Amino acid sequence: MSSMLLPIYLFMAIFAYMGMHYTYKSLMFRYVYNKPFSDPDMQRAAASLPPHRSAVKAMAAFVAAIGLGLICYFINQVSA
Repeated sequence: MSSMLLPIYLFMAIFAYMGMHYTYKSLMFRYVYNKPFSDPDMQRAAASLPPHRSAVKAMAAFVAAIGLGLICYFINQVSA
């Protein structure tokens, strides 16, 4: 492992961790707050709400981790 790639691997690990964290938050959002959503009136009101922001953050973090992984792969291929 090249010492030049060590910071990139560190950022890749951080982004992967952030993706897992926000995925967990997005999955637990309705599980924790399921009491208000059992009311039919609240279900209609909740249908018009925008999606939970954690899902977008999780997707962005996973895309960043995959992008950094591809960069590391191509740098290793070129230097080998």
